[in-house]
Amino acid sequence: MPSLRVIGVYTLTAAVLSVAVILSCQANEQTRRFPFELEILAANAHALLSPTLARQHKQALKTRIASSLGTLRILAREYIQAKHLSKTDLLNRIDALQDVFKSKKWQYFATTSRKLANQYPAVLNGLLPADAKPKDISSGRRIYQHLCIGCHENTDMSQASPALNLFDIAKTQPQPEFIARLVCGVHGTPAVALHNPFSDAEIAGLTAYLLKGKQPH
Repeated sequence: MPSLRVIGVYTLTAAVLSVAVILSCQANEQTRRFPFELEILAANAHALLSPTLARQHKQALKTRIASSLGTLRILAREYIQAKHLSKTDLLNRIDALQDVFKSKKWQYFATTSRKLANQYPAVLNGLLPADAKPKDISSGRRIYQHLCIGCHENTDMSQASPALNLFDIAKTQPQPEFIARLVCGVHGTPAVALHNPFSDAEIAGLTAYLLKGKQPH
């Protein structure tokens, strides 16, 4: 059976993103989103290497990665513009990454994805559980009980992308990866497009709650 560390990549999967929706987001959100998407991509690429990954889960993961690569170039353009970068090979590196994925050279794809993610690290200030105040943790508990428990209380491993126990994966995934999945994998209504409906304090509080608490019965 696959480990929670590996299978947890499916828990907070974002929907396939359209170009029109991406362009509707504000530039500052795209600036933050790009490094987080790189972190998720690198984690997903590493998960592909697991020999214990079930066939249907591996196929779902490949679909998720293909979707991510399909939008990464647009996010990178927004990032370059927002950061006022005049010279960069970033777009070429993303194109090369897509080629590696298509060639199915999974070890090289994982190594290259991680190098890129390390070069453009996500900023976690204000999102870490250590940043959460008591009121934020209380908000995190309410968020879990009202919005998360319905899907994540009972995991169905027969599903291609099973919704795992958040308490478990919060404790097994590296914090940058888990927080990146919260930021990028949980979206609001169509009215707010890709914007995460939670504040940074709420994300920090939810993470802190999941780390300290136990799943209610």
